[in-house]
Amino acid sequence: GVDIVLDCTGVYGNREHGEAHIVAGAKKVLFSHPGSNDLDATVVFGVNQNQLRAEHRIVSNASCTTNCIIPVIKLLDDAYGIESGTVTTIHSAMNDPQVIEASDSGLRRPRA
Repeated sequence: GVDIVLDCTGVYGNREHGEAHIVAGAKKVLFSHPGSNDLDATVVFGVNQNQLRAEHRIVSNASCTTNCIIPVIKLLDDAYGIESGTVTTIHSAMNDPQVIEASDSGLRRPRA
């Protein structure tokens, strides 16, 4: 069997899909993207990796944006304290929104 499935599809991220890997023989599953709230843990290394336990089977590593900014924010908060803040990210087009003007169920997504 497989020791750890690294699910990097960006499509699945809930317990049901993680359990499907477990049922198929995997011992553990790590989603490389944000997962649903029913996962065993969401871990950002350098911030909360101490919450990861051996008994956790289905875990998310949050998002690429989270992994870039949260360690810096934690460092600043630990050193100086942060009362509030705003982070703006400019993201390139992903594989799910259309990059041309077209119809879409969401109001923000169909624009280039």
